[in-house]
Amino acid sequence: MKSVYKDMIWWCDLAWILEKDIVNHSNNIMDLIEVGDVVRVLDYEWDRIFNIDDEEILESFIEDCKENNWKLTSIVTKEQFAQIEYKVEE
Repeated sequence: MKSVYKDMIWWCDLAWILEKDIVNHSNNIMDLIEVGDVVRVLDYEWDRIFNIDDEEILESFIEDCKENNWKLTSIVTKEQFAQIEYKVEE
């Protein structure tokens, strides 16, 4: 992604994006994980899925990834989850 017009507008793949529309940005994907997200990591041969329920779990997850050298393979944000979830009526 490259910046033009003094960082006011960005060209990203097939569209122009205004800088004010960028909510979160980081070169480290771990910085983008938030409470409410669902993440998948590869732990050597095991595929693990974590639901990040609160700040304590988030901090523990990030520490575990660093200490155990887990590879983050995917994230479903809380916003994406809300869009695709199917609610079952009780």
